[in-house]
Amino acid sequence: MTHARFPAVFFVGVLTTVAAWQVVEGRDNATASDTEKLASAALRCDVPKLKELIAAGANVSAMDDQGLDALSHACLNRSTKGVNTWGMLKCPAAVVALTEAGADPGKASFYQSPSLDEDRPEMIAVISVQDDRKDKGESDKLRQRMSDAIEGYLQARHGPGLKYPILRLSEVRQKLLASGFSPEDTIAPDRAKACKVLGADSVLEASMEDYRSRNIGIASAAGIRFKFVLTKCKTGELLFRSDRDYTLTEGWLLALSGNKVQQIITSPTGPLAFPCYQKKK
Repeated sequence: MTHARFPAVFFVGVLTTVAAWQVVEGRDNATASDTEKLASAALRCDVPKLKELIAAGANVSAMDDQGLDALSHACLNRSTKGVNTWGMLKCPAAVVALTEAGADPGKASFYQSPSLDEDRPEMIAVISVQDDRKDKGESDKLRQRMSDAIEGYLQARHGPGLKYPILRLSEVRQKLLASGFSPEDTIAPDRAKACKVLGADSVLEASMEDYRSRNIGIASAAGIRFKFVLTKCKTGELLFRSDRDYTLTEGWLLALSGNKVQQIITSPTGPLAFPCYQKKK
């Protein structure tokens, strides 16, 4: 995978300072048009048009200039009405049509299985939180911040969150060690083997692919690339995948405090914005 690049450009004004990183990657304009047509049909939930475009030869794997394919666009089309409905797909039929046509959920920048709305996990085990950056400055600190933010948001320990019962990373490693895993194997355990030991119905793997941060006193900015994969233990089905870039800009005194990793993960549109926990009836 090519890591995203976040070239920083600062514009300093009298009252505010704004910073952003943008992904710069060339795309084929001809294939992008396929994505636009497919995405437009998916966003309108016009499944007959979607299937018509696919039958006419539209490339379901084509990406636009943001690195998103039609499947990613269809999965990002979700309800935002209230905390308890955030993350539910508006048109699951479009997601199904695209995957049946060959769109690969494992390669999409963003994917959410329709089954996540219908049959949500009752226990999520956080089995891996990795720092996959080439330059691993402050690796331990950032990885710990990431673990804390993930677990806190899944459990809703500190305010709003998803309210899922979870097995924390520290608990997972203790259970794996007790079952015979070596200390090295607990860092990034085999998913299927971990599922058999943990008793959870799904497992979450997370990694930080890139992180850039600057602070000039009155303002700060961060560009972060996260990757999250949520998998159903019983079937191995991919329930959720997010492999995207996020930016955060803060001005004045706000720049001097706060955890940028936590702020992005726990934001309403952050990388873990799948549906809230809901007990099975």
